[in-house]
Amino acid sequence: MNYMVQMKDVCKDFSDVRVLDCVDLQIEPGTVHALVGENGAGKSTLCKILAGFYPRDGGEILVSGQRVGKLDSRRALELGISMIYQEPNLAPLMTVAENIMLGQEPGFVINANQSFRRAEEILATAGFDLNVRLPVSHLTAHEKQLVEIAKAISLDTRVLIMDEATAALSAVEKEHLFTVIRKLKEQGVGVIYVTHILPEVFELAEWVTVLRNGENIGTRKVSEVTTDEVIEMMVGHKLTKATVEHRQTGMEVLRLENVSNLPEVHGVSLSLFQGEILGIGGLAGSGQRELARVIFGADRMDAGEMYVFGEKVDFKSPSDAMNCGISLVPRDRKGESLVPEMSLGHNVEMASLPTITKLLGIIDPSQERAMIRNQIQQLDIVPPMSGKVMEEFSGGNQQKAAIAKWLATKPKILILDEPTVGVDIRTREYLYGTLSELAKEGISLLLTSSDLKEVLRLSNRVLLMRKGRFVNELPGDPAMENEALRIITLGEEE
Repeated sequence: MNYMVQMKDVCKDFSDVRVLDCVDLQIEPGTVHALVGENGAGKSTLCKILAGFYPRDGGEILVSGQRVGKLDSRRALELGISMIYQEPNLAPLMTVAENIMLGQEPGFVINANQSFRRAEEILATAGFDLNVRLPVSHLTAHEKQLVEIAKAISLDTRVLIMDEATAALSAVEKEHLFTVIRKLKEQGVGVIYVTHILPEVFELAEWVTVLRNGENIGTRKVSEVTTDEVIEMMVGHKLTKATVEHRQTGMEVLRLENVSNLPEVHGVSLSLFQGEILGIGGLAGSGQRELARVIFGADRMDAGEMYVFGEKVDFKSPSDAMNCGISLVPRDRKGESLVPEMSLGHNVEMASLPTITKLLGIIDPSQERAMIRNQIQQLDIVPPMSGKVMEEFSGGNQQKAAIAKWLATKPKILILDEPTVGVDIRTREYLYGTLSELAKEGISLLLTSSDLKEVLRLSNRVLLMRKGRFVNELPGDPAMENEALRIITLGEEE
């Protein structure tokens, strides 16, 4: 077989922990090879070794049949290997065009207009609509991901590694990306596609390799394997889905009346009841994130009224919302919730310091340890090491830590914005069960998600949002997915 890349018996250790144990991976030209597994299985580490970000501790790498010795990021690019990382790696003060063309400018004099034109051509080819003159700091999370993708395809790439590249994209943007991937395949590019979303595997890939606990469990032709078989390879047994109960709800705890935060939110009204899971579903960029920020006091209302437990409120900051028993788990866990360089324990306690602080601002060590221990146990964070640096945990355990941080504030109303983005199947099911238990305890949950199947499964009711407005309300029923998709894409209102 004429492989573009062969990784043979590749090993990697971090301190005394082996995270990759003699892993093999072969990539054929013009194919998509999906790489799947639970958080912490070693997928990103394997890809970062191939992209030259990490040195390998054992094994060998061959590119077009030739053995490669020391491999750093520059050498990987020279060999035609590019990687789109899960977290965007861009220069925020530079423009979209400058980020796309960074490192590709001829000579010492940069022709700005030429860079703008070239960047526009690349974006047009990819089907992405972005203003190339806009600073990256002005972009949303999913727009930043589009810039990463455009930057990668602008290079003479022969092997493209995509690590959770669709996590922040809307359904329309995903389809654009899939079209780009298919074009790359036609040009002979080999794509390594890392994802937790198995339907994408069966839509795009010819091959799928499953990693578990740093080992290659097997490589299969996608046409010869089922979703359930892939899941069993990932977790090592049949996966039992969490039971999500839809319960009778109690008193009204939150009411919005014609709330606006222009231009993203227009005249929104809703009621949330005690012990209810209220879903807000819609395509990415429909206004769900902005509405969540308004309720939490991170952004101010332009118009309208908000009531919490029957009392009219006008939050000027998140601390005002927290004083009323409201917490928000943001979708961008690294940028808005966690401090990756700090320990798990410090991240978990960050929003709850007043509850464990004595006179003169001194933290009570026994209360601190008990609170951190309880949150780690409740969310089943692995490994349960409060002193371990947050960035060393898998994405799924980072998300658990983000939720634990805000649960530690003992909220009465918990807002969760895209709570399962970038987490594996087992972690997702665990979080579903956790949210159901919180509702049983009387906590009111407001769940925003662009995953219609998720929001319909979890919620008592679902409000569908389109262009900053609620356009319909549906019962929480996964069987309503097609109806919900029709409404938010076609804009059919009640």
